Amino acid sequence: MATGALTVADSTVRVDIAGQPAVVSYAGTCPGAVAGLVQINAIVPPTVAAGAATSITVSIGTAQTARQSQPGVTLVVK
Repeated sequence: MATGALTVADSTVRVDIAGQPAVVSYAGTCPGAVAGLVQINAIVPPTVAAGAATSITVSIGTAQTARQSQPGVTLVVK
């Protein structure tokens, strides 16, 4: 593992959808996937309105070591 790299097992995973915290039910490896791929399952908060281009932010790590997804990532909520 590269110096400074974070492992999902040792880190806090946070998902915010439309600025609201989502419940993360799983964060880890995905069987049969390429090395380094991380699967994150999160539950969309019931108060998030349906629609296109709903913002999503993923953070992995503690407050001091957190890595965050790039700005402008969106998803569609039905």
